[in-house]
Amino acid sequence: MLPSSAGETSAHESSAPYPTRSWATVVQRDLQVAAIIGDLYAGRPVVYTTFLAYDEVAHHSGIERPDALSVLRKIDRHFARIEQAAKGAPRPYHLVVLSDHGQSQGATFFDRYGMTLEDVVREACATDSIHAEEGGSNEAAGYLGASLTEAGSADNVVGRTIRVATKGKRVDGAVQLGEKSREATEKMREAAQEGQLPELSVMASGCLGLISFPREPGRLTLERIERLYPKLVPALRDHPGIGLMLVRSERHGAVAIGAHGTHYLVEDRVEGKDPLAPFGPNAARHVRRADGFEHAADIMVNSTYYANMDEVAAFEELVGSHGGMGGSQSFPFVVVPAGWRLPEQAIIGPDYMHRQMRRWLADLGHERYRDGAA
Repeated sequence: MLPSSAGETSAHESSAPYPTRSWATVVQRDLQVAAIIGDLYAGRPVVYTTFLAYDEVAHHSGIERPDALSVLRKIDRHFARIEQAAKGAPRPYHLVVLSDHGQSQGATFFDRYGMTLEDVVREACATDSIHAEEGGSNEAAGYLGASLTEAGSADNVVGRTIRVATKGKRVDGAVQLGEKSREATEKMREAAQEGQLPELSVMASGCLGLISFPREPGRLTLERIERLYPKLVPALRDHPGIGLMLVRSERHGAVAIGAHGTHYLVEDRVEGKDPLAPFGPNAARHVRRADGFEHAADIMVNSTYYANMDEVAAFEELVGSHGGMGGSQSFPFVVVPAGWRLPEQAIIGPDYMHRQMRRWLADLGHERYRDGAA
């Protein structure tokens, strides 16, 4: 089985996208295909890889621009190479193509409103003690760094060469590419050790924004946020570029708040206009899941979904984005051989997809992947 998924790229470092694009669309792609074919001929039971190229290009060019579609056509040709190679392998293989998400397009939050999410938070909280970072902005470099970390662990000439070449790029043994990413990690660590954490942290991943209060223990509730920063919740709730905000209430549990209504997720009731309605019938399920994360942000915001244009407003400077809800980013896909047993219900979320992949592996004879197996 050879699932393929997408990756990300850097947004604000002016020279970063294009070297990363060259790596993802040519060098890494060719290395991956060669490695897969080698594994097929070696008879590995399960093989997979991650193709970054389309996602890398679509972030900066747009999801249906000629250069993005050209990348897709080239990847398709490499799928054909892999499929042809599988016919000569010592065991049968099935080709599976899996996307981990889609992408949505649109003018960014800054382009639409002349200010960043950080600016909105800074003004409402009247503080300059803010750590701001685009969480998805360096993901392509992150994928490459992870690859180099893994390859550098090998006890051979290649591994030793990589370890020497990346010696100055490692944090806790892991390769971190991009000085901004590495320096930010070191600065935050030093600040934590010295008890100088910022008052607020604002991060972005596509049209998803994460707002946290590092100096406060645990996850802040809606009521405490309102006491500490009385202008913040109204500023986020009423901003035309923010479709909803997710917070945890002391009295009601998880609540999704919009400009014209509130969805009480634990109580399964809505007051006013449901802020989740524009994001589809499964939005509440996804938001409940996010609320249950152990390290969920104190406040999570999702940009407005402009249904008439099928667009979102990324909190990063990306033409195509993902991370939140709205538009085609919410529609990943999986292509499997005809005749495979399909689930009765729609596959919603990565947990369900993981379990389904295990079922398919078990159906092919890999019993250790059957539910309940160790």
